Amino acid sequence: MSAITQGTDRKTAVCTRRFAYAPLTIDNATTVTYGDVTEIDNALITVQPQPTYVNGSQYASGVEIDSYTAKAGGTLNITVAGLNAADEVALFGSTLNTTTGVLESGPDDVVKDVMVIYSTTNSDGKVNLYKYPKCKFSSQGETVQTTDNNGITYNATSLVATYKPLINKRKEVYTVKGLDPTTDATFIEAWFSTATGGIVASS
Repeated sequence: MSAITQGTDRKTAVCTRRFAYAPLTIDNATTVTYGDVTEIDNALITVQPQPTYVNGSQYASGVEIDSYTAKAGGTLNITVAGLNAADEVALFGSTLNTTTGVLESGPDDVVKDVMVIYSTTNSDGKVNLYKYPKCKFSSQGETVQTTDNNGITYNATSLVATYKPLINKRKEVYTVKGLDPTTDATFIEAWFSTATGGIVASS
């Protein structure tokens, strides 16, 4: 697959689209590997990246003579329509009891790193793609409201993913903006088909 050409228009994203995740299995100085991608169809409601920056200044003789700003990961605030038991196991380290079929959660659960993958659509119909290669999820819980004479209230599931750079490549986010959903369809599908699709050059 040849290198993709990103769009140059500065357009506003107007809709969330696809959402997926993949378990990070190895991340060290020489190797980074992932498991299979799981896409949660028609579930992404909102996503809000909040990057963290660390600022430092150096002073001499009472004046600022130098400064430095470093990126230090951040958080993804995500709202989805809902999660199933397999998602709870993959994202929060819960256990599905194979004898009873009950999903079990406790303080000894290990929350593992995953890659977060999602897309948005611009006002001109072009597609933006995002991959956060190393995230840990925490659930913000659910608030469910009774159905009454005012009708039904849909209550989404709120998640927070804390992201940070990979050890292997020191990257914390990959982004492609302004792709045509038709002519760039192959690249878009590759982005979601595997964790490394679109970010590792094919041989």
